[in-house]
Amino acid sequence: MRRKHMLSLLLLCMGVALLIAATTVGVASSATQKASSSKALRGGTLRVNQSAGAFDTLDPGLAYVTNDWEVLYSTGLNLVNFPNKAGQAGSQLFPEAAKAFPTFSKNGKTITFHLRSGLRFSDGSPVTAASYQRAWERILSPKMYAQYGIFDQLNKMVVGAQKFTDGKAARISGISAKGLTLTFHLVKPNPTFVNILGMQWFNAVKPNMKYTKSSGGILKYPSAGPYYIATNQPGRLTVLKRNKYYHGSRLANPNQIVINSFPNSNGEASLLQIEKNQIDWDMAGVPSADIKTVSAKYGGPNKG
Repeated sequence: MRRKHMLSLLLLCMGVALLIAATTVGVASSATQKASSSKALRGGTLRVNQSAGAFDTLDPGLAYVTNDWEVLYSTGLNLVNFPNKAGQAGSQLFPEAAKAFPTFSKNGKTITFHLRSGLRFSDGSPVTAASYQRAWERILSPKMYAQYGIFDQLNKMVVGAQKFTDGKAARISGISAKGLTLTFHLVKPNPTFVNILGMQWFNAVKPNMKYTKSSGGILKYPSAGPYYIATNQPGRLTVLKRNKYYHGSRLANPNQIVINSFPNSNGEASLLQIEKNQIDWDMAGVPSADIKTVSAKYGGPNKG
């Protein structure tokens, strides 16, 4: 798995809205590209190429690069999230699994979420506060494949997180999960903490989701977002299917999304396939050298 330079969590939080808005159009909402101006198409298969290279991992406890997060945004359910909308609208955090934004203690160090009832994973099992507690444990556990530099900063935010990562505690003492109530006890007040929870690392996972030392993580698992991973053949094929138990606000227009990975390919080849109606989208987008030509031919903001 390729390693990234250490980034500050503050920088990530400032950029996460732009990341989500820019990258999820290719997967979560591309079905609208062939829709009429007044009504989005629903059903069928969205055919996608991944010419930028194979996914590193689609395990939310390990994923760290943009391509992986595009898929995890489509499959994940966060306490709070960013809508799959372009521009400024995509940066407006909203409560997703949470009923509302959390409550804070007077000293700012205790944050409490109350989850919506009736949320379910793609296998029909319920989403509870323990689903998010487990997400944190999988991110920070020494039993997982890798600990990135960024996670070292997460350790310093929540009470007991460092002790858990060091293998000196079975649970993170600063995270309490009781039914649909999730409480975080912070080491000190952190104004970015709620934004951080909108990252794909913190997708709901089943409370019994295993730890793994594999760099590719767990390949398939139930998820609670608009889609779930039905097929995962690393470096070759990924198939997302609509989660029939998802009833949230994010769009899930295609019945399935079929993503073919071509690590040694290029965007020009994908563009040719799109023009021949062999695929619908490339996750890498239109090659920069072709934007002017494509805009002039099909319409767009870069006609030159």
